[in-house]
Amino acid sequence: MKNNFLKGISFSIVISLLFFYSCKDDDIADNPKDFPPVDKGDIQANRYLLTFFEKNDTSARQTVEFYDPDGIGGNDPIIREQLVLKKPSSSFLFYSSEIRFFNDMVEVTDQIINKQTKYISCYRSYNTANLRGGDFNKDVDGKQLGTTAEWSTLDMLGNDGSGVIRVTLNYIPLTKEGLCDAGVRILEGSVPYQIN
Repeated sequence: MKNNFLKGISFSIVISLLFFYSCKDDDIADNPKDFPPVDKGDIQANRYLLTFFEKNDTSARQTVEFYDPDGIGGNDPIIREQLVLKKPSSSFLFYSSEIRFFNDMVEVTDQIINKQTKYISCYRSYNTANLRGGDFNKDVDGKQLGTTAEWSTLDMLGNDGSGVIRVTLNYIPLTKEGLCDAGVRILEGSVPYQIN
């Protein structure tokens, strides 16, 4: 009888421990540990100045600003200036551009260039029927960096000569392949353009 009593107590203890540990596992499942934060690098940017200048007349420069203090996905940008380019008198008018990045009022372009194998700047959404871009500068490994570029305006019949240039800046913590969507988006902002 004593032996049965001890077996009963042992069985009760085992069941209680199983119940306790199963509840503990439920608590862990209900409150999982936070995922580690996304590696965005040590350079932040929420503003850029984009400068276009004519290849045949470098004194003909125009700089436009994009500034979104709270960054991607927050409130609308507080500054989004329009770029005005010339319509070519013949088939093409050639431009060069440079972009400078800022975190509020602090310029971070040199930091991006110093860590160029970890960053890529891309230009999208423009209407290739009236504006074409290419020949973006490269990093030391021959992958696109995109802080400078070559552009041309086109004289196409029936084209209203307007559009938007969407600029993205990504941080790539692993191997950079030169792809615009790789890594973590640091900045995204567009400026409208008009070709007159």
